[in-house]
Amino acid sequence: MVSVVNSSSEQFTTWNSASEPDLGTPASIPPFTAHPNHSQPSASILPLRLPEQHMAYDQEVKSDAMDKKGERGIRAENFLLHELKGHTRSVYAVAFSPNCKHLASASGDNTISLWDAGSGALLRTLRQHTNGVRAVAFSPDGKHLASASFDNTVKLWDAGSGALLRTLKEHAGVVYAVSFSPDGKHLASGSFDKTVLLWDAGSGALLRTLKGHIDPVSAVAFSPDGKHLASASLDKTVKLWDAGSGALLCTLEGHTDPVSAVAFSPDGKHLASGSFDNTVRLWKGK
Repeated sequence: MVSVVNSSSEQFTTWNSASEPDLGTPASIPPFTAHPNHSQPSASILPLRLPEQHMAYDQEVKSDAMDKKGERGIRAENFLLHELKGHTRSVYAVAFSPNCKHLASASGDNTISLWDAGSGALLRTLRQHTNGVRAVAFSPDGKHLASASFDNTVKLWDAGSGALLRTLKEHAGVVYAVSFSPDGKHLASGSFDKTVLLWDAGSGALLRTLKGHIDPVSAVAFSPDGKHLASASLDKTVKLWDAGSGALLCTLEGHTDPVSAVAFSPDGKHLASGSFDNTVRLWKGK
């Protein structure tokens, strides 16, 4: 059973597995409850197996696709397009440009690499961070790139030229996550200083500071309409915020270990969170 802490005038309830609540008419932000079908541990990931009728390989390829136990499987080399080499330390994050032509990778070697997604060619290396780069995100129009770093900063880059546009320095700890709003006008960053900062993506001005988490913020995500922002934290919670005013709308509780990931569904009606407790929780409106 999962409890939801209310931080606004709206009412939030605990999921009752005996009767699924009626979604009804969405409010300005729907209350969320954990879906009961997503409480099973997910630590063990089974190998991918495709139904035989969907395997468009001839017998020669099928014979080559035998795993070590002699079971029919699919070898990685049958799908690998490119192996992109250039980083000298661990790669923490990757992101495609909206037009799928370019790929950005963030590394512990303090750099961001920009690649041609078609050929795998290295286009340029962005080197202005002074510590490892933890996250990268393209703006919706693909013209800009944001990077979050262990050097406590967020950097905004021209994705075409690789030029550094500005450095955002207000965080007091490692910046672990970064996300553009759907219209590209705003940027959210989550940090080990326990805050989420909202920025004007054009000017780099700090718009507001969202406080409420009691441990580092590990992930941030805007709703598809840009009106709401979700943040995940090592304090085992997800918080929902009004992206316009910065007001805390509600806190979603139920995970038993730090929450490491959060994402809205494309229609904005559902929210998913992933945790070190080996579960993914789906939250939906009442």
